[in-house]
Amino acid sequence: MNAKKIKKVQWRRLPVVFAVGVLLSGCSQMPQYQPPQVDVQENIISTERLAISDQLKNEADFWQQFSADQTLQMLLLQAVQYNFDLAKAKLNLQMAEAYLKQADAKLLPQLGLQLNAGMNQTSDNSYPQGQGAQFGQLGLAGLVSYELDIWGKNEANQQASLNLYQATQADQQAVQLSVKAAVTEIYLSLQALQQQLKIADKTAALRQQNVELRESQLQYGSISALSLHQAKAELSAIKMVKVQLNAAYRLQINALAQLLGYSPQALLKNDFQPEDAGWSMKTIKLPSFLSSDVMQRRPDIIAAEARLKAANANIGVAKAALLPSLSLTGLLGFQSEALSRLLRDDSVAWNAQTNVDQSLFDGGSRQADVEFSEAQYGMMLVNYRQIVTQAFAEVSDGLIQLQNYSEQIDLQKQQIEQLKQAFDLAQARFDAGYASYLEVLDTQRGLLDAELNLVSVQQQYQTAAVYLYKALGGIWQNSAQSANP
Repeated sequence: MNAKKIKKVQWRRLPVVFAVGVLLSGCSQMPQYQPPQVDVQENIISTERLAISDQLKNEADFWQQFSADQTLQMLLLQAVQYNFDLAKAKLNLQMAEAYLKQADAKLLPQLGLQLNAGMNQTSDNSYPQGQGAQFGQLGLAGLVSYELDIWGKNEANQQASLNLYQATQADQQAVQLSVKAAVTEIYLSLQALQQQLKIADKTAALRQQNVELRESQLQYGSISALSLHQAKAELSAIKMVKVQLNAAYRLQINALAQLLGYSPQALLKNDFQPEDAGWSMKTIKLPSFLSSDVMQRRPDIIAAEARLKAANANIGVAKAALLPSLSLTGLLGFQSEALSRLLRDDSVAWNAQTNVDQSLFDGGSRQADVEFSEAQYGMMLVNYRQIVTQAFAEVSDGLIQLQNYSEQIDLQKQQIEQLKQAFDLAQARFDAGYASYLEVLDTQRGLLDAELNLVSVQQQYQTAAVYLYKALGGIWQNSAQSANP
């Protein structure tokens, strides 16, 4: 067999060496993941008492059904694009993706190219003496290195990175849902304040007319000065209410600008004005039964379980670090003193070796890593159960609030009707001289307070719907419909 055939046979040994190493891998130290069990009800609660029906299929349907207000829709789009918290969440996702790519790369062989050129001069006085020489050295070779994942360390690390990436994805969704809910709540508050200012303006105009009427009556001697002073005091009171409402409106503008990534001045320069809600109550549609299955779509629950899986994988990484690591390296290329002979068959050079690394004493550092990763898994498990329990409490709170505010709205409307009749009667009795002006003022104050409160309760009802939507994770389906035909 000539030299060329011998070299070809030797080259073929390289893949065999690597293949044997790969067959040795697969003894993973990562514990088998067990989905955590949380004691929850199959059906969260029946919502029949709320007189609501149907179901929402996606997030866009909710916001459109909740409010066809185009200004609100525009604000939601701007918040998704410019909100600072969302921008940070997107960058966190990019970092998690980069870590995942690094973990993926560790599962593959590392390939490199070596190119070297140099001149050497040996000493005449070194052994053997008198043999000094000057010569060149050229080299061109490919280098392959691969750490055999015998104990599943790299695979567990890749799995942990993948789960953390998925958790970060869910975090971004949770931030986006929270930002949209916050923008909507502030917008509802602005609409409510706008409506309350209209009521205050209307009341102030009526009280101004009342003051002018009392001044005229005082001139003719039909009333005492007391009635005039009382009318002026009520006018000052409603003006103070307007000042308070305007201040609250400006503060909400500041909060909205912060969510949108704007300065308050920039928002006001765009002549921002909420659309007039009119506060005609829209029915918030929910399925008649809410199944516990919908909770699994909450972004924070998805993120919590993904982090639990990552912690489980990290146990495998820590345990694998206790065991020997095995790596293979191989080099194949050409070496020659002269460039003209570099790529000839007789210039071929190769090398293959196996390296085993095992720590004999580290003071218990690696075992401490195992204990830390196991404790971290326990922490993630407690965190997951806490988030699930909290999620069910939030959904229950949201349903209770909707029911509560729905009943308050009906009662508040009844109160307003009664106060309007009481005011008309008090005014008629005063004009006829059968009652003091104090009765008129009392009923007028009560009517104003009731009208302002109705707007507040309507706003709270709408806000409760947003809160419930957020508590359900943004999207729900009537998965328990078969249980309640």
